[in-house]
Amino acid sequence: MQNIKEEERRKHKAQLDFLQAQINPHFLHNTLFSIKCLVSLGKVEAAEEMIGAFMDLLRMTLDNKDEFITLNEEIAAIKKYIHLQRYRYSNKFEAVFNCENSLLNCKIPKLILQPIIENAIFHGIEPKRGNGRITISATEEDECLIINVEDDGVGMSPETIEKIKKGESETSRRTFNMVGIANIEQRIILNYGSQYGINIKSTIGKGTCVTLKLPLVE
Repeated sequence: MQNIKEEERRKHKAQLDFLQAQINPHFLHNTLFSIKCLVSLGKVEAAEEMIGAFMDLLRMTLDNKDEFITLNEEIAAIKKYIHLQRYRYSNKFEAVFNCENSLLNCKIPKLILQPIIENAIFHGIEPKRGNGRITISATEEDECLIINVEDDGVGMSPETIEKIKKGESETSRRTFNMVGIANIEQRIILNYGSQYGINIKSTIGKGTCVTLKLPLVE
């Protein structure tokens, strides 16, 4: 029985490590691509500033070996990431944070918000005409931590949402980062159980709201 429990523990850790590894390369690739775009446009000074912000972000995220960080630490990293993307998109969007102070010390899986923010920027705001807004909020509801990432971008169809939930991939660059979204869902379930997870609501032409339901852990 002890051997079985130890094997399950190792399996659980291996799954978490694998899921975490799926996010990091994708995250690094997209950030470096943004820097490359600035260099290609001859915006050398902006590229240098972006590299500095990128180095700060690496120190805040990848250098931290803890699997769980506070919501406050995650928000700080997200603000750096958003700062990087605003360079690339010439301030095409703004980000608003509405998080209850009492929840900032809650522990959540590291980098759990980054793929959602990435999707909001690349697949909600970028194809939209004019500027956009991304709102990140955190509230307590029925003894759970509820985090919403809402954008006023182009939105998506119910069919696309269903494919995201099933983890089905598509070839269009305008579709969601399936790996990132599936990663978050699996990490939440592995850590906390199937009663927690992600919900996606969207309306074509109006935007998308991704809701994360997590336990309150401090």
